[in-house]
Amino acid sequence: MSRLFIIATILLMSGCALTRADIKYYAPAPDLRPQSGVILTGTRIDKPFPYADHTTYIFSVDGEPVDRGESTFSTPVLISPGSHLIGVAWVANEVGGKAYIKLSANPGDKILLKQYANKSIPNDVVQLGFENKATGSPMGESSYVKLERLTSTVYMPVFIPKK
Repeated sequence: MSRLFIIATILLMSGCALTRADIKYYAPAPDLRPQSGVILTGTRIDKPFPYADHTTYIFSVDGEPVDRGESTFSTPVLISPGSHLIGVAWVANEVGGKAYIKLSANPGDKILLKQYANKSIPNDVVQLGFENKATGSPMGESSYVKLERLTSTVYMPVFIPKK
């Protein structure tokens, strides 16, 4: 009986495994070009010791995961003009957090995801928002992100490479 249980468990678990082929990544329309679309980019701030470097990056567009992550924060994400719900993340060493920010953009916009300096919020919260790269002006909403210690029980979006 235990042998049958083990075999059945292995078969069931292998059927539930998520493979890269099962993940539907965000992809811009095939005819969308940077001139007619919107370019989103994360940022990284390198700070001197003892302060921690921190990185902001885009992990989803309208609920679909983006094939980017902390290490590829500066790789542009091309989206169509209009309104979108953008998944954003902030990470520094073993601390991080995520949020979703509404963004409405025009063709040709180049937009940076930034952390805003805000001394009126607690130390375990950061404020993230979008900024027009050309003008430096804020775009769309901003969001407060509650930071957590990244452990095996805290989910942070991770880049899973496409094949």
